[in-house]
Amino acid sequence: MKKTLSKYPYIGLLNFEGDVLRAYRTGIDTFVIVDEHHNFVNELTAEQVREFSRGERTITVANGRTWNYLNEHKNAKPDYDKLEDFLMGK
Repeated sequence: MKKTLSKYPYIGLLNFEGDVLRAYRTGIDTFVIVDEHHNFVNELTAEQVREFSRGERTITVANGRTWNYLNEHKNAKPDYDKLEDFLMGK
């Protein structure tokens, strides 16, 4: 999947010495979420990514780890405006 997604813009949703969750914009309102090994995790809309960033949705990766955005350190997350710009396609 890494090679097919490399042409799309992305943002690291959570980063601990490297992205552990990354969102690729693959369409106008389509975002593919991958884990640190670039394994497909889920396909979300912009609103669903926002739900994750508000703690209303969790993301579970292939190894069974569940990520809750609000429980993670603020330095591991992108700036709110940067995330919103990415979701809006700016």
